[in-house]
Amino acid sequence: MRNLSLFTAGTAALIALSAPATATAAQAPSESFRQPEAASHLILIAQETRSGDPLDVAYLECAPPGGTHPTPREACGELRKAGGDFRKLDHKRGRCTREFNPVRLYAYGNWQRKDVKFVSKVYPNRCEANLATANVFKY
Repeated sequence: MRNLSLFTAGTAALIALSAPATATAAQAPSESFRQPEAASHLILIAQETRSGDPLDVAYLECAPPGGTHPTPREACGELRKAGGDFRKLDHKRGRCTREFNPVRLYAYGNWQRKDVKFVSKVYPNRCEANLATANVFKY
């Protein structure tokens, strides 16, 4: 039930946030005859598994990079390299504490006109989750 409420909240936020961007993009004149990259809109959620409460939520928009994510250009680049598949993100090297504060990551929205519904495994802490997902969820 909790996943359903997270999905509903994420979907509502995605619709609300993408509407103004769509209207602006439709009004802008075309600068080339080349087909532009399809826009991608994602809600990223980090959830504490003990309480079930969301730790953080970010909105990531690609083509052009933006949203509430602090490093949208880098996050979109990592997703582009993985073909939009969160399971194929490169695991980054780094050191984390041995803190046990388990988290699960979620992503909902669309990547280049394809629906995205990603639910990660449970990671021992936020640092481990960030490294495992190429820092896309680092916000």
